[in-house]
Amino acid sequence: MHLHLIRHLLHQHLLHHHLHLCQQTLTQVRKELSKQNANNRKKQKYHHQGGAMPFIQHARKTQMDNMKKKTDEVMEKLIQEAPEGTIFDSIQVPLEDEFGIMAENLGRKGKSVNGVGLFSRTDTFSCVSSMASISELTDMRDQIKILSDGFLKFTK
Repeated sequence: MHLHLIRHLLHQHLLHHHLHLCQQTLTQVRKELSKQNANNRKKQKYHHQGGAMPFIQHARKTQMDNMKKKTDEVMEKLIQEAPEGTIFDSIQVPLEDEFGIMAENLGRKGKSVNGVGLFSRTDTFSCVSSMASISELTDMRDQIKILSDGFLKFTK
């Protein structure tokens, strides 16, 4: 009987020791997981919690900022390539470039650009048959530039 009691106490002691080791191991595992989660959160492009603003609004704002940045880059390039004496307010980013920027930032579904509405098709840039086509508008814009450059040279 005495041997049975010793075995029982030894078993209780080993069980307690085992539970203590398990708890320490779990604590260590939790610390490692927590550290890994913190590192993963640092790698994220977007923070999923931003006060009152939901994640989707952060994502939209980032998309809009990226589109504005790329449009500004194209505009800066057009300004640098413009002939001397051109009024900067008359320079516009071509619609084709704007569609490319929107498609890149908003994404596509087939030939459509997400979130663009009427002008969602990337294969055609005309919206209504009664409106002039983009190529006609581009030709008209080029003719106006030629005329304005000629006028500026003539007035000098």
